[in-house]
Formats: sequence, C-alpha cells, structure tokens
Amino acid sequence: MALHYFKEFTMLNWHLPSGSLQKLSLLDYIFLATLLWLAFYLGCGSYAILDMNEGLYAEIAREMLEQQQYLIPQLNYVPYLEKPPLLYWLIALSYQLFGITEFAARLVPSTCAVLACLSLVWFGKRVGQPRVGWLAAVILASSFGFILIGRTVFFDMLLVLCLWLSLWCFYLWYQTDKRSYLRVAYAGLAGGLLTKGLVALVFPASIAVIFLLTEPCGWRKRLQLFDGWSLLLFFIIATPWHLLASLKQPHFAWDYFINEQFYRFLDKRIPNDYHTGPIYFYLPFILAYLFPWCLLLPVLRKISLKDPLQKFLGLGFLLPLIFYSISKAKGDYYMVVGMPPLALLLALFLTRQLEKGKILAVKWIFLGLAGLALVLLALLYYVNWPSLPQFSLLNPLKLSTELKQSIGWLMVVSCGYLTLASLACLTKRGVLLPVFGLAGFSVLMVNIYIYTRQIQQNSYSQKHVAQYLLAHADKQPVYLYQDFERLSSVLFYVRERLAIIDSQSQDLYFGSHTPAAKDWFITGDDFLQQAKQQPQYIVMRTDRLTDFNQLMAKRLTVTPVFLSKRATIVKVQALRN
Repeated sequence: MALHYFKEFTMLNWHLPSGSLQKLSLLDYIFLATLLWLAFYLGCGSYAILDMNEGLYAEIAREMLEQQQYLIPQLNYVPYLEKPPLLYWLIALSYQLFGITEFAARLVPSTCAVLACLSLVWFGKRVGQPRVGWLAAVILASSFGFILIGRTVFFDMLLVLCLWLSLWCFYLWYQTDKRSYLRVAYAGLAGGLLTKGLVALVFPASIAVIFLLTEPCGWRKRLQLFDGWSLLLFFIIATPWHLLASLKQPHFAWDYFINEQFYRFLDKRIPNDYHTGPIYFYLPFILAYLFPWCLLLPVLRKISLKDPLQKFLGLGFLLPLIFYSISKAKGDYYMVVGMPPLALLLALFLTRQLEKGKILAVKWIFLGLAGLALVLLALLYYVNWPSLPQFSLLNPLKLSTELKQSIGWLMVVSCGYLTLASLACLTKRGVLLPVFGLAGFSVLMVNIYIYTRQIQQNSYSQKHVAQYLLAHADKQPVYLYQDFERLSSVLFYVRERLAIIDSQSQDLYFGSHTPAAKDWFITGDDFLQQAKQQPQYIVMRTDRLTDFNQLMAKRLTVTPVFLSKRATIVKVQALRN
C-alpha cells in the first residue's frame, strides 16, 4: 500500500490522462508541510537578531510588551510612527507565549509566509485547480529570496498574507457572487492597512477596479464591490487604532499619513533616509525572489488576457511593480508582494506540461544549473584546489575564512546534488522529480544560509556586544555614539534604554523631537560633564573609534575594552591629575 502511494506521489507513469494531476493525495500534503517547515522554521532562532530593520522591529515589540503600552509604537522608548502596529502586536504576543527570543521574533513573519503559501492551495481548490494551487505553494516555498524575507523580521510577509487573502477572496466573490468572500476581502484589506499603511489599499483597490472594468460583468456587478456590510467591517477593524493614536499623539495625522506615506512616495519625506534607484530597480530582485524558478519566467509571455484568472494574476504582479518602480522610495524586499501571482502563473504552465507528459523546461533548468555548478567548480579547482573549500578565487571579495568555506562547500554540494538530480530527470520516469529536485535545492541553500548566519553573526549583530555589557558594565551608564540603526540589535539584547551621544539616527528623528526624548539625546559636551562624575561605557562602530579618540583627547581617558570587526566598547573616565 505504501509503495502504491509512493508511485502515485512521484508520478512514475510518463503518460497521464488529462486532469489526473488535479487530484491531491495525503503524501502531497506531507511533502508540502515538510517543505514549509524546512524553508521557514528550521533554525530560524539559531542565529542572532540582525542590525538595521530586524533589530528595530524586534525591539519595538519588546518595548510594547515591557511597558504594556500597545497604542503608540516606541523605539528606544520614544515614539516611532513609521509603520502601523499590527506586526508589533503579533510579535509581542509571540514573546508573551514563547519568551523574548530570536525564534519568537521571527515566528510571526515565518508563519505569515507559511500561511501565504497555504492560501495558494486554498485558492486553487476554490477555483477548481487544486494541483495548480499546490504547485504554486511549492514554488513559493522553495524560492530562495522569498524564503529569506520570510525568515526576517520585516513587515512585508504580513502584508503579503493580508493583501493576497483579500485579493483571493475578491476573485472568488467575482466568480460566485457570495458576499461572505467580499467581507473577508475587506477584513484582509483592513489588516493590510494596519500592517503597512495606505499602500495596502492602493494595490487591492487598483487591481480590483481595473479587473472589473475590463471584464464584461456590467455596472451592477461592479457597484456590488462597495457592499455596505463589507465597508462597515473594514472601518470597524481599521478605524480604532488610527483614531486613538491621533488623540494620543500630537500631529499624528501629518507625521503618519502625509510625511511617512505621501511624502515618502514623492521623495519629500523628512528625514530622507530611504533608498532610491532607477525605474528598473526591482527587475533583478524579482529574479532573486523566485530563484531558481525565475528561469521559467520567459513562459509568462504566453499569458492570455482572455482568461479571467490569468488576467487577474497578471494585474496582481504588474500593478505593484509599476507603483514601486515609479516611487522614489525603494527597498530590496518591497516587490515580494508580487510573488504569489507569479507563482500561480508558473504553476498553471507547469501543470499543463505535466498533464501532457512534458516537463522539458524544468529539466533544462536542472541541466543549466548543473552545468553552471560544474563550470564554477572546475574553475575553482583550476585556481586553487588544494585549499578546498576555502578558494583563493574568493580572496578579492575580502570575505572571512568561514564565509569562504561555506561558499566553497555550497559549490561542491550543489554541484553533486544538481548533477545527480539532472541524471535522474533525464529518464522517462518521474514527471514531478524535477519539481521536487528544485525544491530540495532551495532547502540545501537555506541550510547554507543558516550556517553562514551562525558563523558570521558577530558581523551582522551586536549580541556579543550586549553579552559583554551585561557581564561587565555592573550598572554603570551605557551610551551609544552617533549611530543607532547600524547597532540596533544591541538594544534587543541589553533590554534597557540607552542614551545616544550626538545622534545621527534617522529612524529616531521623529522620537528625538518629542518630550520623551529629554536627557536621552545628548551632545558631546553634555556627555563630558557626566563622564567626569563616574566611568561610562560607550558602544560605537569600530570605524568611529579614531575620530572619537581625537575628540576626547586631553579631556577624558578612553580605554577600549571590547573590540570586534563591527562594534567597539570603550570605557571613558575623567583624566587623573
């Protein structure tokens, strides 16, 4: 019996009757569940919280829980209004349940990624194509860029979940006329608004309106989109926080809606601390999001606008791409919201090929990847095989020994894996073997990523700095010097408020001008007066140490007590007479 299910699962018969691949078995679900666990949960708490955004967002949720104050997000105990609070609320709940750990912080985005993948299976079933939904979930859960974003404390995976839950339900309402779908769509819209602001309204609204205007459904159907009960549900969910926050925080409407959202889009936001780029900025990132499945993207030229589902999915990708491309503010991970419809379009193509008994496109991808791995391995062997896996070819990149070793092993293992998988796929047995093989390749890459993060965490996180302070500071005052974002994870591990000397922080710009910032954002002269009274510890970027020594020369004694590649701790005290 087990062998029978295994044969059915791996599709050992080459010629399959039309429609037979639409049936899902228990083993299909087991495979998907295993893939989701390996992709998004395995080892997600085994490396430190990273500096920059991950450190900021993980700390905001911790401060919420500590202060039991959930209305106005705070960072280093001053107001922080760049984003709405839904992600912080969920992470704070995770902390409450599992403790304040790396795993608990990443559990929320990881679970959102898992639910986003499962929503594809659910949607596929509802439109009568369960295999397409399953295959789309496999594609998304084994796309390396999507996995990495899902393992990081960002807002975008929660936005993906809310946005596409809303849009799936919108399409199902269009097909079935069931108002219950429309109400769930509006609830998802409210969740998106509480996740990342007005941008969560722009995408679904534009996609839904353009889709309805280009479909022969009549104005009566189009006007039903504005269902009174659905709109009421939206306002019941979305309004309370915005109203209470505006009553609690002075100038909330201007700071949150105008400055943070409209002015960011127009490149007029104060402070201007976001990345910009050319109009084609996101094209290479889309390839990274869906790697290695991105090699199939050329088949999307066959999209038929006559098919409502394909047109809907095409709009779901193109409209966010247009919006983010013309926006002045750009982020490496923003366009991840367009990946679910792309995964579904690829799954539609692959399913048709599977039903015809043809999967040559995916087999050629395997052969291409295997060939590339062999060429690179041969080149590395020619350059410096004796030092495998620390290849001298990588020396110009100025990488650490450990990172070069991990890259070396990735090349060796990937080459072997892809070669064996390619040979297996060349036989006329196992129509789905290439699909499973590419998914397994992504899992291999995830394990290399986890290993690399573990051995390199002192370069991307300040956990080791915080451990030193907790062991040696002995309740003496601790300060940050100038930089906050680049050392942001130290707050998560120290778990106390730190004063900042001559702050250059852009993320704390708003909070530094509020009454809560008094005595916590100080000048160098203010610090000198305090340091003369008792010894102080200062955390700074290592490349700031020389300038700091020159600034304090003949005024204070500066003693480095902890030095790492990225951060340094100095002990400062008054000069001895």
